[in-house]
Amino acid sequence: MSHPLLSKAKATKQYRLLLEGYKANNSLLDKASHVRSRIDTVLRMAYTTANPEKETSIGKISAETLVNLLLPEDQHSELRNRLHQARKLLNEKAMHRYNIETFFGIDITEKDYRDCLSAICDFIALVSSQPIPEALLQATKELIPGKCKAGARLEMIFLIQLFSSLDDIQDGVFIISKLKKMLLEKTRLGLDCLHIHLVTYSPDIQQLSPIDNSHVDETIDGENHNITARAFGQALEYLDNAIERQKTEGGEKPWLVWIASDLEKKPTTEQLQHLQQYLRNKVVGLYPMPANQQTKAEFASLWPDIRPIPIQVKLAENFFKSVLRTAQLILEEDGDEKEGK
Repeated sequence: MSHPLLSKAKATKQYRLLLEGYKANNSLLDKASHVRSRIDTVLRMAYTTANPEKETSIGKISAETLVNLLLPEDQHSELRNRLHQARKLLNEKAMHRYNIETFFGIDITEKDYRDCLSAICDFIALVSSQPIPEALLQATKELIPGKCKAGARLEMIFLIQLFSSLDDIQDGVFIISKLKKMLLEKTRLGLDCLHIHLVTYSPDIQQLSPIDNSHVDETIDGENHNITARAFGQALEYLDNAIERQKTEGGEKPWLVWIASDLEKKPTTEQLQHLQQYLRNKVVGLYPMPANQQTKAEFASLWPDIRPIPIQVKLAENFFKSVLRTAQLILEEDGDEKEGK
């Protein structure tokens, strides 16, 4: 298009709203409803920019007509068809909430949502010439099932701090929900050669509601009470066993992925030395993933040679999807070009 129908500022705002809808811990039905409202809004914004004299009567023009006017049949026919399909699907599955929730049930799928999100993102990019943010591109990609190559094997140990205080409990729950979704996706993709182990930890409930100070000093904050060290020790045990299996059964070196929101309590010196020996021998991949800047600095102080990879909690699904994509590239036959829309 010779003249953008959405300014950079307007396109950036619409991308941000779509990303917020994707990141929200809502049902697919709610997310689909959000995309539907974005499609209607963006179509009207683009049309009134092209036809400012029609702004007062824009409410009388149907969204279907707007698509046809903005994308004539001889121009961008593929995107035109995708927008029509998205509108039809969302009208059927996300518009009439009472009927859907009361009589017909909710049958919108992840693919439905992803296809609709992809269509409106592509439309915004077309009419604004502003590239789609990487986080939204990741959200619209689908991984394609494949087949593990002979002898392929990879073990991953996820060490996840569920919460450090009442303020971030929901973040931990959200991350675990996306990890569970990753496990379902792993099955769909046929990645039987990828083996996942999970260790979670969080403060004891007594820390949130202590009986009295003497009780806390003795049982909670005593020298022998270090929940981080206990969880790290369990993860090391899984790692020890994975390294032994890799020696006898072959495959890739195991991964240790540690997601944490604080390092107030740290692993013991012996545990850190144990892991450091593995790192020196290059028999393990370590991926420290802080949820904030303070924890990023603490991770960097433990392992100066390993760059921490910050995790955005609300984009945890994208992270786990990228893990699966990486595993596919490592483990599958003909691993190239295994993703699409």
